[in-house]
Amino acid sequence: MRFTYTSWSPDKSRLRPVIPIRITGPADTALVDATLDSGSDRTVFPASLAPVLGLDLASLPWGRAIAVGGAEVPYRRIEAELCLGDGVEKYTWTGLVYFIEYALKPALLGHESMLEYFNVVFFGERCKINMRPNNSFPGVREHKRRHRR
Repeated sequence: MRFTYTSWSPDKSRLRPVIPIRITGPADTALVDATLDSGSDRTVFPASLAPVLGLDLASLPWGRAIAVGGAEVPYRRIEAELCLGDGVEKYTWTGLVYFIEYALKPALLGHESMLEYFNVVFFGERCKINMRPNNSFPGVREHKRRHRR
């Protein structure tokens, strides 16, 4: 799969590896912009998204993660379906995702349930990303045929 960096700075001058990912719960699916973050152990979404998806976080225990700088971040985790595609390739799998009470924009795609399943190459100068599932990918792979002329 191939993606292009997008701008997330207020003045639109800084490009980042932000890609669209679908997350599905029992009630609905949402398309969310998320940063590919090789420094993040977890895949994290804002808790405000959970009710939209039909995920009940209230009954789940709280966990605590340590963020950059040592701050504790409370989270709740649950399995959800994730789907990533670029119009030619599409990958769908179930993984543990973490929800936090902060207005997190964009979401974070870390190692657990995301980067552990894909080999990712960042081309910083060209602002491009190439991704391929690795041998540990647990889900469904779909490919559209390209028409040659």
